[in-house]
Amino acid sequence: MLVETDGENVLSSRGALATPFANSLQTAVRDQVHSKTRVRYPMVRKGFLASPDKPQGVRGQDEFVRVSWEQALDLIDAQHRRIRDSYGPASIFAGSYGWRSNGVLHKAATLLQRYMSLAGGYTGPSWRLLHRRGAGDHALRRWRQ
Repeated sequence: MLVETDGENVLSSRGALATPFANSLQTAVRDQVHSKTRVRYPMVRKGFLASPDKPQGVRGQDEFVRVSWEQALDLIDAQHRRIRDSYGPASIFAGSYGWRSNGVLHKAATLLQRYMSLAGGYTGPSWRLLHRRGAGDHALRRWRQ
């Protein structure tokens, strides 16, 4: 991808290789980078940060606070290890909507599942499970408990 900037702002973007297939995502970089809705820094719920094992506050109402990238990655790693060690790799669902960024390199599902495999295993998506009668209700019932 070729991106033109003025040193601080993205001015334009386009694919670097000639291809017969247009990819509109390659021209959307300016809008993605400079969007008012973009989360620019790692943010963590204040109640979770104070007590990761027993978070305080209410989801959806708790305040978010900015943390460093290093702290955010450490929090993710600690929770991933805690869940895997307490409940086993099958308790971690590595599902993804399959959203892609600017190219196949950024295929979310593939990257997520590769990471989860390297980190000790996971449960992957299965359309057969979702199509079984009552499977969704059973999964939601267990999740709510």
